[in-house]
Amino acid sequence: MFRLHIRGSVLRITERSVSTAMTPTFSGWYHIQLPSSNTLRLEPTLKSGQSFRWREGQDPNSWFGVLHSTLINLRQEKDDTLLFRYITFPTKSEITPSSVESLVRDYFHLHLPLEEISNVWKNGDHLAPLRRDIAKALESYRGLRILRQDPCECLISFICSQNNNIPRISSLVSKLCEGWGDFIAEVEGEKWFTFPSLEKISEITEESLRELGFGYRAKYLPVAAKQVCDRGGLDWLLRLRSEHDLKTCHDLLIQLHGVGPKVADCIALFSLGNSHSLMQVF
Repeated sequence: MFRLHIRGSVLRITERSVSTAMTPTFSGWYHIQLPSSNTLRLEPTLKSGQSFRWREGQDPNSWFGVLHSTLINLRQEKDDTLLFRYITFPTKSEITPSSVESLVRDYFHLHLPLEEISNVWKNGDHLAPLRRDIAKALESYRGLRILRQDPCECLISFICSQNNNIPRISSLVSKLCEGWGDFIAEVEGEKWFTFPSLEKISEITEESLRELGFGYRAKYLPVAAKQVCDRGGLDWLLRLRSEHDLKTCHDLLIQLHGVGPKVADCIALFSLGNSHSLMQVF
């Protein structure tokens, strides 16, 4: 990939070399037994526009994605069984099956009983005017779960989402990772990178992002990243997970450059676990 470096009136283009010579190695397959066939369905969940870095693999019902800098492969052959494996080489960190399983369970909110929650939505008196629409949606999107993403990635991704569509958002996020993330591996013709840190994003020039097609969003990303860093970085965002009052969480998020009410609702729901923003998003 090419990077743009602008200093004064001088524009330099340099090529960022990425080594793909090493053949990646994956662990064996591990399985997570799901309570029922309605607990999780990968396709509607991963293609729903909550996250933008999952890619379908060559095998049926196979998906690749990066969770906390670990490349993971998911597969669902039966509705009540989720299979996972993870890259073991090359990798810079100690990874175990139990740690990856914890990541997957947390990411998909598997501790929450989806069917019980769905019944509350369908039968709750406070949602009576929407009961028919809710029942229809739950049936159409059976097994779709709300994700619990890394808040930094979610924040930056949804700033990119403004006036945008899912394929283009995915493309912008991929460019950001390829340009400033760390290379992990190449699998099935796809190069995978970590999501860049907020510190790295805060140092990117607006001009560099505009050259990559970010448009007016280019002026938001570095400033928002620096604002979060100044507040405490990831720890500040994680503290918002314990903020149960939606208005307080919302008010803090919209102070960030480029974060409006809708983007704040998406961040609160898809990474901070604030379910009170569900109706605002959908």
